[in-house]
Amino acid sequence: MRGLAGGNETVPTVVVAGTAMVNPTGGAVLEAARRLAPAAVDPVRVRFQPRRAYPKALVAAWLIVVVAVIASFAVDRAGHRGLGWGFDAVAVAAYLSVRFIRRRGAQVAQAPVPSEVHDS
Repeated sequence: MRGLAGGNETVPTVVVAGTAMVNPTGGAVLEAARRLAPAAVDPVRVRFQPRRAYPKALVAAWLIVVVAVIASFAVDRAGHRGLGWGFDAVAVAAYLSVRFIRRRGAQVAQAPVPSEVHDS
């Protein structure tokens, strides 16, 4: 592998049908495999989902959790226990919204895939 990757051992190196690829993309590996055995690579099942940045709502919800917890400690320390409980409730609500956003995102990413593809 060192000879293929210019002496580097940490770079991902893939060999498909005698063709070496150093640090290839997933699409490049699939294309090489498709050329070698078109029937072996099912284009319907292979779907790349690019990494998405965290949605702004998720970042905002985590920010609210952090600020509410800090505010809760501050007002509790100042002797306003009731107000501290209010900030705790806001933090819990924001945390639950984070879980909801993540769960909804996971459901969208798990789109159903047909079990077989038939050519007519």
